[in-house]
Order: sequence, then structure tokens, then C-alpha cells
Amino acid sequence: MRLTPIYPLLALLTFAYALPAPGTDAHAAPVTRANAECNSIATCKVKGQKVWGLVTAATTDTAGTTAKYTASYKSLEVPSTVGTVFNAGKRVKTIMKAIGVTLTGNLKGIEIKGKTAGHAAYEHYFSSNAIFAINNFKAEDPVATAKQVNWNVVAFEEYKNAGGKPTDLKYVMQFEISNKGTIAVLEEAYKGAGKEADAKAENTAQWQSWTHTGNGDSFLGLLGTPNGNGAGYILSDYAHTLGKKSIKAIHTGRLEGQWSMVVEFA
Repeated sequence: MRLTPIYPLLALLTFAYALPAPGTDAHAAPVTRANAECNSIATCKVKGQKVWGLVTAATTDTAGTTAKYTASYKSLEVPSTVGTVFNAGKRVKTIMKAIGVTLTGNLKGIEIKGKTAGHAAYEHYFSSNAIFAINNFKAEDPVATAKQVNWNVVAFEEYKNAGGKPTDLKYVMQFEISNKGTIAVLEEAYKGAGKEADAKAENTAQWQSWTHTGNGDSFLGLLGTPNGNGAGYILSDYAHTLGKKSIKAIHTGRLEGQWSMVVEFA
């Protein structure tokens, strides 16, 4: 983990760090979130299979998530907008364009400042059908432990508060990942498949992507990482509100030396 200073909003800040909170899922087949980090396809696949099971089985919303967020976090939201033509916004736009999504104009943003002055706990940006996780640092969560919620609740409730329509949500991006376990899984997957991870040097605007589907090892391994399982928990905790969506694909790649991941819903 690292503390991340807050930069001007137009810079879109820094790295995404999606670390689930301690506790258990309120589902028939609970998944322990404490000490849930992993650093290989084999170890992350175990968690990925459990998350996939929750996504597949869920038909109702987990009770109390919206109320708990509203009571503890809503007043802490700092709204903003950011253009897609500046700094890191260009990279977000390039990544989405590579999977067939064109971003134009401004993205809506919501930040929750960290308990340490000058640091962010959560920073997300939103289009009409996407969540972009820019900066997530659970250790900076300013809400008392007993009232904290998991990352997926923060991200989805902010998406709704930014004007997003739940049934339109299709993409969840973890931008410029810094979690070492997730990066190890990404590197193992690419190396094992003999795939290039970086955009070609002569075309740095290109995002060299790989789409993972079909519940194979790389798909389940990535779903089980700290940067992948949050999207799955959005689907399982908000199954009814979202209209019982599933995961169509996980898009991965590295642009300008930084890994990113996009989970696509179906």
C-alpha cells in the first residue's frame, strides 16, 4: 500500500487500488474478504470461482447496502467533472476506445477525502454506463470501521449519485493498477499465453488488449484478484437493482507502462 497525494482533478490523480474490506458476504455461500490477497493465477482462481458462484446465484440485493452508504458516506462526497482530453483522461479514453466505447466531453467525478490531510480514500469517475476507479485506498477510509462498507458499495452508490442508471452499467475499469498481486497475475497470464502486454513503441496511443472470456483459468484468476473481485461483488450485492447482469469479459492490457483492467457486464 502507499499513500497517494491528491492532485488537481483534471489530472485524474493516480493509481487504482481496489482492496476489499474485512468481513464476509451476506450470501448463502459466504466468501471471506479478510486476507483475500493472492498473487498467482492458481491462488486467485480459488477466489475467482467463489465470486463467480456468488454472481451466478444472486437474484436479490444484499439488504442495507444503500442505507448504510447514505448514512455514513453521502455527506462526504465531493463532486467534480473532468475532461477526457487532458492528461490521464486521454489514457482512460484510449483504453475504452480499444474495447469499442467512445468517451467524449466530461466525466462526472466523486471523491471521498481520506482521514489523512492531503490524501484521497476513494476517487471515481463515471460515464453513463461505466465506473472508472482511479484511486482507492481503504486504509484512508474516513468512516469508523463499524460503519464502513466494501469498495463495491462505494463505487456503485457513487455511480448512482452521479446520475448513472443502474441498468445501463456495463463497464468497471481499474485504472493504472498498483496492487502487486494483481500485477503478478496479469504478467503470468500474458507470459503463459505468449502475448505482448505493451502497446507497440511506435504507437503509444494504442492499447494492447487481451479479452478474457469463457471462465478459463486467466478469467477466473483475474476475477479473484483484489482489482477484479469488486466488479463481481457489485453484481452479487445489487443483482435485482442491476437486472441480474453477468460478466461477459475481462479486458486487460498495459498502456504507457501501466496495467489496467476493464470488467464488462452482459
